[in-house]
Amino acid sequence: MLLCTFIRTDDADVNYRAQLIGAWTLRHWHMQYSNRSEILYPFGENPQGLLIYSDDGWMNASICRADRQFLPVDIHPKHMAPEHPAAAFASFFQYAGPFRVNGDTVIHKVSLSLNPNLVGTQQVRQMEFSEGCLHLRGIEEANSETRTHTLEWIRASTD
Repeated sequence: MLLCTFIRTDDADVNYRAQLIGAWTLRHWHMQYSNRSEILYPFGENPQGLLIYSDDGWMNASICRADRQFLPVDIHPKHMAPEHPAAAFASFFQYAGPFRVNGDTVIHKVSLSLNPNLVGTQQVRQMEFSEGCLHLRGIEEANSETRTHTLEWIRASTD
């Protein structure tokens, strides 16, 4: 897996919002807790994802496991055994809403999400750019522990 190299630039010279606009595909996502040394991969080591920032201030993030199981095709989703939609839910992450940029931070105001508990929250991410790559870092408290999500995105291609 080719990972991007961080290049620091003077914040005063960077227009972060302009650099964000467009579509990005996920290259890497890992998570680490402050009191543990292990690195976790929430959706496996090769997740798939699409992140879109529009010029009019909206964003959408969708991430899934690369090895998602198909739902049964001969049963309507309303009539499936509960484990089928539960597995689909557990292997997919999505939220959308308006965003704003404050220096090297992007704030997502969640107005729509697969997980209803995220609606109304603000997801704060630190940004760093390198050649063609966007690195986002989110820090949150979970069960009295601090965890850091690190995601690496590259410009999406229509090819």
